Formats: sequence, structure tokens, C-alpha cells
Amino acid sequence: MRFLPLLKNWLITPFVMCILFFSFFISNYAYAQSLYPRQYTYNGLVGLSYERYWSDTTDAVAKFTHDYRLGIDGFLLDPRLVSFTTVGNFTQDIYDPGDTINYTGFMFNLDLLNQRPMSGLLFWAPQPVRLRYSHYTANDYENTNYGVSLSYSLPQRIGFFHNGRLVSFVGPGDIYRTYLNNNNNNNSNKRRKGLVVPFPTVVFDYDRYKYDSDAVNTDIGIYNIRGTESTTHASYLAAYEIRDYGGKGVRKYTFDEIDLRADYRYSFNNSRDDFNSYNRYYRTTNENITQWTISDNSYWRKVIGKNRRDLLLTSLTGIYTGLEDAENYSVGLGSNYNKALSPLVNNSVSINVNYGKSGNHTLHSEILRDDLFLRMSRSVNLGFRANTGLNENGPEYGFGTSVGLTRRIGTSFLYYFSSKPFSDKGRSTSHEFGLNFNGRIIRRMFFTLNNTYRLASISDPIAPYNENTLTSTGNLSWYITRYTFNLGGSYIESSKKDGNDEKTWTETINTAISTYLIRGMYLTTAATWSKNNDAYTTVSVKPRLTWSIRKILLALEYDYYWNKTLSNETTNQRVFMKLTRNFNGYLF
Repeated sequence: MRFLPLLKNWLITPFVMCILFFSFFISNYAYAQSLYPRQYTYNGLVGLSYERYWSDTTDAVAKFTHDYRLGIDGFLLDPRLVSFTTVGNFTQDIYDPGDTINYTGFMFNLDLLNQRPMSGLLFWAPQPVRLRYSHYTANDYENTNYGVSLSYSLPQRIGFFHNGRLVSFVGPGDIYRTYLNNNNNNNSNKRRKGLVVPFPTVVFDYDRYKYDSDAVNTDIGIYNIRGTESTTHASYLAAYEIRDYGGKGVRKYTFDEIDLRADYRYSFNNSRDDFNSYNRYYRTTNENITQWTISDNSYWRKVIGKNRRDLLLTSLTGIYTGLEDAENYSVGLGSNYNKALSPLVNNSVSINVNYGKSGNHTLHSEILRDDLFLRMSRSVNLGFRANTGLNENGPEYGFGTSVGLTRRIGTSFLYYFSSKPFSDKGRSTSHEFGLNFNGRIIRRMFFTLNNTYRLASISDPIAPYNENTLTSTGNLSWYITRYTFNLGGSYIESSKKDGNDEKTWTETINTAISTYLIRGMYLTTAATWSKNNDAYTTVSVKPRLTWSIRKILLALEYDYYWNKTLSNETTNQRVFMKLTRNFNGYLF
């Protein structure tokens, strides 16, 4: 009968464990209920819309749509343990004339372990774990998507030879205590810090996309794994992805990519000086065709000078791209020195050197530029610019000046001359003039007017020509109580003389008026008129009315388009009305 006590213990022990396990979840559930009294929420909408198109050349087409959507959000036991979101929708489009199309859809997302426990077995488990599924159907197709995401990270770091141990997990508290011990002169047994490496965050994603119809069947699988880690001065990324394309009636192939990134950032002298470096390696393989790119962008900024008002900026850029037997690369080095000669005089000198290869062509450029700014008075500013350089086609140079007046009506005048090699034997020379105005006319009325005139001469040995371009744009804004008026326009004219003189121009006028009529009701009307040298004229008018009453939204739209050419004239119109009711609340 000695087996009776053993049998009794064998029966009682699981019973006691079940009682403890059940009481644990009951206590946690009660605690979660005290923190989150509302476990389930719902949201959705009901929408009705009507749209109608008609024109001079086509028959009228109308579409009536009614849309319904319902979603439920909630959690099981505790939102930090299990949470979910589910949405279902139904949409029906009724065309007149035409068919009726029904759309149905369902989406479900499940999130596990949204917050890491402080201790226990789940502390070491991947988290969060996200499951997703969606299914949508219409009259002639079916679309199914599902996937899973796993994320694994630890707040500890991995220590090598830390405090006398070969390998150990080191928490933030251990690092701080080691720091205090190493800086305590009264402690004769100083602990060795060793090498502490952050534990990266690793994420795995798997998604499947299936599309079925009478004409085609598509099946796409995507596998992605990536690791990220960030510190105060650096961030790292390593990612690998595979995409499998298949199905009936489509071409089957596999695409994979590797993405490696390392970014560094340092600040000195209370963040006035900094260094930033962005580095990347990217490789793709598509049907045995491999392409890779290596790039680097680094910037160093330092405030210098006796009064620390001068700025030195240095940049280094480089990119290399390889594709089978072809390769392209470019390397650039730039430096800019901004010198404050006095409180009223500032000078900026920059040099940029670039060298590269594109196919069988070798490219290079060396540019030296100097900008001088003078503040003559509180309302007068002068600027001078000069640059010279050399590239693979020959030398280039340019110079210019600017005058700015900052009064109630701001005025600026600009002139710039440049001469650049057009090809190995040709050359492009241009003169550019600019005259701009901006300011306030009366209270709450502002305007801008920008004018540019450019004269270019292309001395190409094969087909030389001269081209003149005039661009003028303006805008007027007026704010009166609850009304806003905007009036703008532009005129662009270009003439080209190459033996066959050609002149083109386009002029445009646009206006917009917006206001609110009553509480929650807004009206906006926009109109545009344009015409060009080919006698092509267009007119469009688009009024919009929206009215929001609590959770009900009413939208009314009307579009009018009129086009006229030398041969015909057409009119297109559209009317759209939509009524939407949103709702949300707590289930229990």
C-alpha cells in the first residue's frame, strides 16, 4: 500500500498547480481590469455616395455606392499579453448604365507580448509577436494576405571579460555600478569593465500575397530578417530579404536584396561642432543579375575664429555601382569656409572636386566659388558672386551680383553671367536677370511678383542657336475676417532662333476663395484659366462644400472643365455627393 501516498501526491500536485496557475491569471486579470476597465471597443462607418460624369462627346455615367465597415479592438486577460484588431467591410457600387460590383473584406491582427515582463520565462521569449490576416473579394477576383512578425531584443548587453567573467549578460545597473567602483579611489579591488557589446534588435517578417482571378493567378512570398542597434553616437542596420514570385499566367522568378548601413554622429562644444557619416552597402539579385552599390556621405562642421563666428564645413561623398561587367562610380570632396569679416561683411569660399566614371566615360569637375555679402544699411544689402572651374569638356566660369531693399515693399535685383562647355567642342553662354517684389499692400493683403529673363547662346558646331526665356509669376493674398482670397498668374515665353525661328508662350490665371458659412460648414471654390500659342484654352471651376455635424460628414463637389482648340471644343462635368456617419464606443 506504499503506492497510495505516491498516487495521492501524483493526483494532488497537478491539482494544486492548476489552482495556483488559475489564481495567478485571475489575480492578474483582476489587476488588468482595474487598470483597463473597458476591454473591447468598436468603431466603424456607414457611407453613401453618388457620382455622375457627363460631357459633350460621351453619355452620362452614374455610380451609387454604399459602404459599411465595423471594427473591434480589444485584449485578452491583459493588453500587454494579447491584443487584437478585427475589421470587416462591405461595399457595393451600382453603375447606371452598367453592372453592380460587390466588395467584401475581412482583416484580423493579433499581437502577443506587447510589453516585456520584468522576469520569468517570457522575459527571454521573442516579443512582440504579430500575426495578420486579410481576405478581400469582388465579382471577378479574390485577394488573400497573411503574415507573421517576430521581434527579439534584450535590455541587457553582452559582456566579454566583464568583472572577471568570460561571457555574461550585463544590465544598465551593472554598468553604472562598475563605473562607480572604477572611479572610487577608496576601493582597492576595482572591477574590470571589459568589452560590453549591445544586443541588437532582430526582426523576422513573413508575408504571403495571393491574387486569384479568371485571367491570372499571382502568389508572392516575402521573407525578411533585419537587425538594428542604436547607441548615442551610432546606428546600425543589417537586412536580408527574399521575394518569390509565382502563380499561373505570370513569370516565376526570385528576387533577393542585402542592405547594410552604419551611421555615426558626434557633437562637440555644446553641439556647435558636429560630425556625421552615413555609409551603406546595398546588393540586389534578380534572375541571376546582380547589382551592388556602396556609398558614403560624411560631413564635418566646426565653428572657428576669434569670436567663434566663422564656420568651416567639409563634406566627402562617394558612390560605387556595379552591374555585371559595367561599373559606375563618383567621388566628391567639398569644403566651405564662411568668414565674418565684420558685423556687416561676410565672405564665403567653397571648393568642390568630383571625379567619376559612367560607362566608358570619365567625368571630373573642379569648382572654386566665392560669395561676398555686404549690409550697407538696415534696408540695403549687396551680394557678389564669382566662380571658376574645369570639367572634362573644358573650363567654365561665372560671376554675378545682387541688390536687396528690405522696406515695406521688398525689392531685389539679380544678375548672373555663366559660360560652360556644352560638349567637347561646343559652349553655352547665358545672361540671367531677375527682378522680384514682395510685401504688404494694405492690412492683411500681401503680394509677390517674380520676374526672370534669360538670354542663352549655344555655340554648337553642328546646330548653334540662341534662346531667350521670360518667366513672370505673381500672387496676391487677402485675408478678411472669415474669407480668404488668392489670385495668382504666370506668363512664360520662350523664343528660339536656329534658322527656323520658333516662339512659344503660356499664360495662366488662377484664383481661390475659401470661407466658413456656419459652424462646421466650409466652402472652397477654385478656378483656373490658361492659354498658349497654339490657341489651346482651358477653363476649370471646382467648388467644394463640406459640413461636419458631430460624427456626420456631408461633402458636395462639382467640377467643370472646358477645353478649346483650333478644331474642336469640349465640356466635361462631374457631380459628387457623399454622406458618412462614423461611430465608436465601448462594448463592455
